[in-house]
Amino acid sequence: MIAARSSIGRAAARASAQTTQRRSAQTVPRFASEEEMKKEAVAQLKARIAKQKEIEAGQHISHAEEVAEMWKWVKLSIFVATPVCVLS
Repeated sequence: MIAARSSIGRAAARASAQTTQRRSAQTVPRFASEEEMKKEAVAQLKARIAKQKEIEAGQHISHAEEVAEMWKWVKLSIFVATPVCVLS
């Protein structure tokens, strides 16, 4: 019984380990001098950073907007929870 449990546990662990995907972003430099490859790698990193900053700039929400949305959900929760509590 104990051996069966341990073998099942090991099989489940192996199955989950095989289905887990590791994501990584790799760049492959072109065949050139070492200095050119370094320049290309730096350019790619700068492009990624610029793209990330562009994405974050489009998603910025001010503190006042966050507080307003928080209070909206608090009020909504009270209006929904109060009748449910009264009826139960």
